[in-house]
Amino acid sequence: MTIKKPVPSQEQAPTISREAVTPGLQVVRVECGGVQELYLTALPPANAREPLAAVRAVYESVARFLTEQQATVVHEKLYAPAPLYRAINRERQGLLKAHGVRADDHWTLVSGRSWEVGRVGGAQVHAMAGGPMRVSDIQPAAPERAAAAAGGPLPGRGTGKVVEFAGARCIYLSSITGVDERGELVEGGEAQARQMFENARALLEANGSSFAHVARTWIYLPHILHWYREFNAARTAAYERFGVFDESWPGVLPGSTGIQGAGVTPAQCLMDLVAVEALAGEALAVSRISNPRQSEAPSYGSSFSRAVEVSHAGVSCLDVSGTASINERGETMYVSDLEGQIFHTMLNVGALLQLRGAGWEDVCVATAFFKKAEYIPALERVLRTLGVPRFPVVPAVADVCRPELLFELEATAVYTAPGTP
Repeated sequence: MTIKKPVPSQEQAPTISREAVTPGLQVVRVECGGVQELYLTALPPANAREPLAAVRAVYESVARFLTEQQATVVHEKLYAPAPLYRAINRERQGLLKAHGVRADDHWTLVSGRSWEVGRVGGAQVHAMAGGPMRVSDIQPAAPERAAAAAGGPLPGRGTGKVVEFAGARCIYLSSITGVDERGELVEGGEAQARQMFENARALLEANGSSFAHVARTWIYLPHILHWYREFNAARTAAYERFGVFDESWPGVLPGSTGIQGAGVTPAQCLMDLVAVEALAGEALAVSRISNPRQSEAPSYGSSFSRAVEVSHAGVSCLDVSGTASINERGETMYVSDLEGQIFHTMLNVGALLQLRGAGWEDVCVATAFFKKAEYIPALERVLRTLGVPRFPVVPAVADVCRPELLFELEATAVYTAPGTP
């Protein structure tokens, strides 16, 4: 879906700035027409060995900044041990409320490999401030409305926010699982995957949108190496039902990260997503971006785009899907060579940035997935070798989609759209 967009006037021209607010909090600020998009990356101190102490450090810095900016959170993700969810959420809510920040349940907790239960990687928070804009909670789909009338929402059917600003409408959905209309997980991973995508479609339609506007998904599979092939088949079948591969489809094949990760329920799959569309009479562009260094993921059975670019109000946002050491023939490169895999992955992501006239300095948020915790320092060594400037990144420990893959990187970059003053 590509709609011709107007070049904003000098008065509307956006500004993009980067701030190191504290040693553990990095912020990228995008401002246009009085509205500010804030991308926060909060890391715990290196000496915070105890998980709840790490969570307190992360949310103390996040809460203080959100209060100072009078900002509203629209998408929030924390990489931390899921078995500690209740204690973590108490700490999170207490700190946010203490600073006057709304502490709702529109957030996602992602837990890495089971033996890394004590590790807190960090938080990624997308917030909005200023105006004119409109932020509201998503409206539940029909089953959720019925459940609410009967005494409560159905957990796992998805939560989120709707944001309207600068001629665009964005829907951020969190924690969608394969829960059926009775509030129960359907049986089996593939069946849960099918139900998860149907839940996402129903939630979008209940909020006046459709799956055709989905630009990006994040999908977490606790046992990814056991059934990734089956999950891909279920996703492709869902997209075929939706019409994603039809010539008449008005959207793009969404970008995606598919990685090992567990939420707070025993679900076999968990999804966050972002859908974007132009408001009536406005203009916006969504484009699928291919990588000359890699084959298209559908060629080996994975239905996602290498990257998706969204441009409006003079700003382009490039969402780079989860990217690993895979070449243009779909083969794994540098098997058993950690630094070789990181090096090849960085070149793959860098090629996508370069295609859009962007660079590593434009990355506003990223997640680096390592198969083992002891692999994490290798990223810094490779970045120094390549001369890549530092960018906001949260480290997480997780299996990647192939047993031999040791590293994966997802990234989002924001930059001034071509032709903008």
